[in-house]
Amino acid sequence: MFILIKGDFIGRDALIKQKAEGIKRKLCTFVLIDGDDFTQIYGGEAVYHEGKVLTRVRSGGYGFTIKKNILYAYLPTELAKQGNRFTVDLIEGRREAEVTASVLFDSKGERARA
Repeated sequence: MFILIKGDFIGRDALIKQKAEGIKRKLCTFVLIDGDDFTQIYGGEAVYHEGKVLTRVRSGGYGFTIKKNILYAYLPTELAKQGNRFTVDLIEGRREAEVTASVLFDSKGERARA
């Protein structure tokens, strides 16, 4: 990590410690799997795993080109695998979400033209 050789700065010791211990969580992309309807996502919603709050949504919104609700949350690295499902506590109630590809991209533009 080239930034660590630039001298002293606030947070340097924490970065060195994190590098030595390894990454423990990963920012993951989720999509709601039960429906393509527009759902309001504010951020801060609870994400459940095995009935317990595991983390909170950091950001989210409706992806008009893919016609799905997209959410972002940090997960422990052992759970940050595409296809894993979690329950999210949204304003409309609890909904199922699935970890998906980091980038949701319609390379051929098929959905945008539909």
